[in-house]
Amino acid sequence: MDPTPTPIDLGADFVGIGWDGTARPLEGPGPPPRIDGITAGTWITDGSAPHGGERHDDGDEVLVLVSGAVTVVLETDAGAESVDVTPGHAVVVPRGVWHRVVVRQRSHIVFLTPGPAFATRPA
Repeated sequence: MDPTPTPIDLGADFVGIGWDGTARPLEGPGPPPRIDGITAGTWITDGSAPHGGERHDDGDEVLVLVSGAVTVVLETDAGAESVDVTPGHAVVVPRGVWHRVVVRQRSHIVFLTPGPAFATRPA
């Protein structure tokens, strides 16, 4: 393995982190690839996700807001819970919980998403 790190443009590509801790670049563009491990990337957007919710059964997802304003809606057994997120803060979405990100203003989000199990609902 080459010991010299290579920069990865997270605006265009992703990073895959295997359960063994090994990281490798993953080519974009498009939806993040589903790997057996963690997919790391960024999402810069003016609008909410094009689905009615998603869930990850392989682990917790971490969403970090770099800029903008979003609300993360979690659908728990107790009902829907909305969490307003401000820049510099993160939300941990528990394994298996349906959730969606509502974008309130142009936002830059860093995500760490477990996989490969993934489900979405239509909008």
